Amino acid sequence: MSSIAAAEKDAGNACHSQKRYDEAIKHWSNAIEALSDGSDKELLKQLYSNRSATNLLLKLNNKALEDAEKAIQTDRNWAKGFTRKGNFVKLSSKY
Repeated sequence: MSSIAAAEKDAGNACHSQKRYDEAIKHWSNAIEALSDGSDKELLKQLYSNRSATNLLLKLNNKALEDAEKAIQTDRNWAKGFTRKGNFVKLSSKY
């Protein structure tokens, strides 16, 4: 795990818990960029999932869907990625 990515994930989580959602997304985006080599798929899927949920909360539906799909692509056996995509479908009435 990249120490930069881990620090950015933690900062994003702290911002999210304080309802500073835009800042949380920025930190998670920085963490994703730090893992651009795909070296830590476990962390990467969590970051995409967190960002997806927060984008959906902010009604940034297309970004939420993109991140849910990236989480699924990172690990097709991880149920949470599919849950994020399902939340998008439910809230956007695109069934």
